[in-house]
Amino acid sequence: MKRYYVSSLAALALTSSLYAENPDAYIGSIWATGSNYCPTNTVLADGRLLNVNDYPALFSLFGTTYGGNGAATFGVPNLGGRTPVGVGTGNNLTPVALAQQRGQASVALTATNLPAHTHVPTFTPNGTTTAFAVNVAVSSNIGSANQPSPTVNTLSGSTIGSAGANMWASTNPTSVNLAGVTISNGAGAATVTLASTGSNGTVPTIPPVLGMTYCVTVNGIYPVKPN
Repeated sequence: MKRYYVSSLAALALTSSLYAENPDAYIGSIWATGSNYCPTNTVLADGRLLNVNDYPALFSLFGTTYGGNGAATFGVPNLGGRTPVGVGTGNNLTPVALAQQRGQASVALTATNLPAHTHVPTFTPNGTTTAFAVNVAVSSNIGSANQPSPTVNTLSGSTIGSAGANMWASTNPTSVNLAGVTISNGAGAATVTLASTGSNGTVPTIPPVLGMTYCVTVNGIYPVKPN
């Protein structure tokens, strides 16, 4: 019995010495390995649920912080595709709570995310032509001059139809309609197109990362909270 007792103490001392300088040996520690699996006494930090009765020490540290119902199950952190960050405020004005998840892999950009800028608009008339009545002032008197002047400047009738006919008068102007004269004023609804370039899309927000395997220590040294 004495020899067995000594052997047990030796084994305990050996185990303690192996764990003494290794912070990963503390229950609840999360650490990364370059292998594709987690070793004995650890589980993958993938958000899985564990049985409370199987890991009472780890449950006393985690509780239901990372999931589970607290009666039969509790969860471990899920670091799949995520990067851990320290809790508290630090240099960030927005504090981070334990187990809080935030951030996103990408963000969708819209026009409201862009700085103020301008585009060159394009005006496109509707292409229709509307006929208007054109009224020209004409004197009812017989023309007295064959060319306009500051005082004789109104079109008039003439009894002579050859070149040099007196077609200008200065009194009694009235209006007559010139049939067949149209003016294109672009009547109707025209359009102004403001062309845009590119399209809405998503922009990745993930910094350069390296995929590794994160493990949670489930059996080891129970971390004692300092006074």
